[in-house]
Amino acid sequence: MMEHVLDNPAWNALLTGNSHLAHGNNQVKYFDKEVSPFVGLNEITTDSLLVLYELIDDSPRLLVSPTEIEVPAPWKFLYSINGYQMVFDGTLSFNNAPSQATPLTAAHVPQMMALTQLTNPGPFASRTLEFGH
Repeated sequence: MMEHVLDNPAWNALLTGNSHLAHGNNQVKYFDKEVSPFVGLNEITTDSLLVLYELIDDSPRLLVSPTEIEVPAPWKFLYSINGYQMVFDGTLSFNNAPSQATPLTAAHVPQMMALTQLTNPGPFASRTLEFGH
């Protein structure tokens, strides 16, 4: 059982703030590949990975796991990335915030896609903007 929402961040995002973008069932959830490659599993098990395989197409997907897992066939393991999860418990000051920000819309997607091709900040697709602000 997960002790904190950040122990299984994609699953919890798909259940809460990003639930309007979620597909799947009570065992596995995923974003449309044009929104995000992340998938979430209620329990990170071989059975859950097999259920997920039956629900999605064959595009590459990303799973966040606090431990190494065995990836069953018919999945093909491409690579893993070790990461650090950090939580900020302080307070923020916005005294130097810009006086006016321009909300980005679908009209800005071509420019966003061009920027992500130059900088490669991580998973970004044509519908990632649907996450919101």
